[in-house]
Amino acid sequence: MGEYLTSELETELIISATSSNSILSPNNGWISSTGSFQALSGNSGNHPFLGEDNLIFSFTDNSYIYRDFDIASGSSDVSVIVDYIERFTPDTGRVNLIFYNGNSQISSHQGRLLTAGSSVQTFSNTISVPSNANKVRIELQQINEAEFWSGNYGFRFSNFNIFGVENGSTSPNPLDITPPNVSLSSNPSNTTFSSLSQVASVVHISAIFSEALGTSPTLSIKELDHPKTLYIADYSDNRIAILVSNDGLGDMTRNSESLVGKRFKLVSSGVTYTLTNQLSQSDSWISFSTSPEYTPGQTDPDGNIDVIFLGDELLNSAPLNLTDSISNTYGYSWPISSTLKYASVTVSATDRAGNVYSGTDSITLTIDNVKPLLESFTSIESDGLTNYTANSSSQITFAATFSEPMSNPQISIAEVTSATN
Repeated sequence: MGEYLTSELETELIISATSSNSILSPNNGWISSTGSFQALSGNSGNHPFLGEDNLIFSFTDNSYIYRDFDIASGSSDVSVIVDYIERFTPDTGRVNLIFYNGNSQISSHQGRLLTAGSSVQTFSNTISVPSNANKVRIELQQINEAEFWSGNYGFRFSNFNIFGVENGSTSPNPLDITPPNVSLSSNPSNTTFSSLSQVASVVHISAIFSEALGTSPTLSIKELDHPKTLYIADYSDNRIAILVSNDGLGDMTRNSESLVGKRFKLVSSGVTYTLTNQLSQSDSWISFSTSPEYTPGQTDPDGNIDVIFLGDELLNSAPLNLTDSISNTYGYSWPISSTLKYASVTVSATDRAGNVYSGTDSITLTIDNVKPLLESFTSIESDGLTNYTANSSSQITFAATFSEPMSNPQISIAEVTSATN
C-alpha cells in the first residue's frame, strides 16, 4: 500500500507542479514545526513533505510549516490563496496570518477550519495590514490527520499564492477587485496660470494613490469647451470676419494668430468649423478662412451668434513620475500651453491586481494668456492745477484703470534731467 501511494503521489505531484519559481517549494524559507522535512514517503516518517508547490503532512496532528514575508511598500492588504485536498479520508487544516513589527507580534488571524474532500478546494483570505506592521508570517497547518498512518498521508496544500508582500506572487490578485482611489492637487494652487507668467507658467501636478500600482499612472490634460457670443461677418471667398472692437475675444487672447487651428461649433446648426488661416487683422476685425467653408447660422436681433470653442487634447496619457513610493505619490510638471480659458487634468491608473481607476477626480486649471490693457492713467495735483508742475511740498495722486483685476500693480517715477521749454 505504501509503495503504491508513494508512486501515485509522485505522479500527481509531477502533473500538478508549477515552475521552479513557486513560493511553496523546498529551500525557499519555509520552516517545519516538527524540526525538518522528509522525502515523500508512503510508509515511514512523521515530518511533512515539501515539493514544488506541494505540501503533504504526515500523521503528526497540529503540525505546521511557516515562512515570514516582508510587506511590500505601499501595500494596504495581504492576500493568501491556496488549494487543499484530502488523502483518503477527510483531514483538517488551517491557514493563519500573523503580523509583526520586527520581532514584535502585532496581530494574529486564525483561518477557518478546512475539511479536505476528494476534490480540490480553495482557501482565500485578505487581511488589512496594521499601520506599523512590516512583516507577515504565513502558517500552513494540519489540525488532524484522520488515518494516523506513517508516511505522508496527511493534509495536502498546493498552488500557493500570496499578494501584498515582497517577492510574492506575480500574477494578478483575484481577491482584489477594488480599483485604486486618487487624491489630486496642483502647485501653485488656487492660481490663474499663464504661459506668459513669470511665476505661474508651469503647474506641478501631484497624484496620491490609495495603493501600490502595477504600472506607472498616466496624466491627460484637455481644454474645456468655451462658449462665446460673437458677431461674425461671412464673405463669399471662404472668409469670415470676427468683430473684436467690442472685446469679442478679449477673454481668450489678444494674439489672434493663436486661434489658428482652433475649432468652434455653431450652437444653432451643430456644425463644427476649424480656423485654418488668419487672413487679415485691424482694430475692429480679424479675418480667417475656415474648413469647411463657413455657412451662417441663426443670429439674434443684433446679429450675434452663439458658438462653442472646442477644447483640444493638450496632453494625452503622459506617464507620471514616482516621487514617494511609501505614500504612492506621483508627480508631473506641465508648462502651460492652453489657448482657451480652462483646462481639466485627469489621471488613469491600474493597481497590481489589474483593477483600473475609473473615478472622476480632476483639477480644473484657470488659464489667462490675455495681457491686460491700461484703459486710463490720470493724476490729481494738490494745488488743483493740471500743469504737471510740482515742488517738494506738492502732492500728486495718480490713478490707473486696467481692463481686468490686477495683482500688485506698480508705478515707476524717474527724474527727467532736461526738458524743452
